[in-house]
Amino acid sequence: MSTSTTHSQPSVSAVSSGAAPKVSSSTEISSLTETSSSAATVTFPAVYRPPRTYSRAGKRKYRVTLWRMLVSELIKLRSLVSTYWLLALTLAFAISITAISVWTIGFTARIDSEGNMHDTIQRSVEATLLWQSVSASLNIVIIVVAILGVLNMSGEYSTGLIRSTLLASPSRWRVYLAKVMVIAATSFVATLVAFSLSWALASIMSASWDVHALTDSQWRLPWVVLLLGPALAALIALIGLGFGALTRSTAGGIGIVIVIIFVLPTVFSIISIASSELSWFESVNACLPSHAIDIAMSGGLSADSAQEAVSVSADGQAIVDAAQTAAKQWTPNWWQSALVVAAWSMVINIAGYARFARSDVQ
Repeated sequence: MSTSTTHSQPSVSAVSSGAAPKVSSSTEISSLTETSSSAATVTFPAVYRPPRTYSRAGKRKYRVTLWRMLVSELIKLRSLVSTYWLLALTLAFAISITAISVWTIGFTARIDSEGNMHDTIQRSVEATLLWQSVSASLNIVIIVVAILGVLNMSGEYSTGLIRSTLLASPSRWRVYLAKVMVIAATSFVATLVAFSLSWALASIMSASWDVHALTDSQWRLPWVVLLLGPALAALIALIGLGFGALTRSTAGGIGIVIVIIFVLPTVFSIISIASSELSWFESVNACLPSHAIDIAMSGGLSADSAQEAVSVSADGQAIVDAAQTAAKQWTPNWWQSALVVAAWSMVINIAGYARFARSDVQ
């Protein structure tokens, strides 16, 4: 007698109650696997992406740029009390030295040819003297703006602010370029304002004088005083900035600037006078910043005056030739001297930027 095997499906109650169903054949295993696979397939919704709260314009809004670095450096410069003191000293020195120079010119003009003093001006005054009295304070002004340049760089290292600056703008070239532009512009504008006020004062003090107008060969003198003078002051301020980056010390940077502007010219002049074999020191001395500024601010008037004297007097040529023979060393003319000061500024700032860019902040 044959028996038949009945294949029964596991009851729903058994499955729901958690009891394991009894599986008796491979057919049941396959069917159960298909059923469980289809039941385990779950369709999830798309990945949630929050809405964008910023745009490309907003991202550009907070990006560090050269313009923003310029604004930052200007704010830092304005926040220092020393900046206002130095700018006030620039105005005070320029105006006071011009007033003293013009008063001296008027005092000597009251003396007649016989040496008698009068209450009024006895002879005419050259306009070149008035313009030169305006620029007479430049050798003092360059010291003030050089200190401003040194403080702008060394002050950040002494206070630790340089860490915050480089954290906000890791591109050091942008930071250094912004400092160069702000210091140069501030020094130029301050010196231009000081010289303009000095010229206004000189004009008021000499309003009643008999002033000879500038000749055709002296036409460049006002431009030299009012434009080249402030430009040279800005270059000296950048020299101070470069030394501040090199030394990272306020005292060290200011000390080096004073030595280059005041001490070295005196030493080289003494050496060139003491020994005729070392007369080439005079050429070196002419290439120092302070002497180069003196030559540049002359505007070539000494050479033009010598040429005019030669055309008037036959003996003038012999005097000029003798002077040129005696001074066998090369000296730059007025515009070459301005380029010498620019070369000083460029070389020192290249070295200062190399130290600034490659050295760690301590």
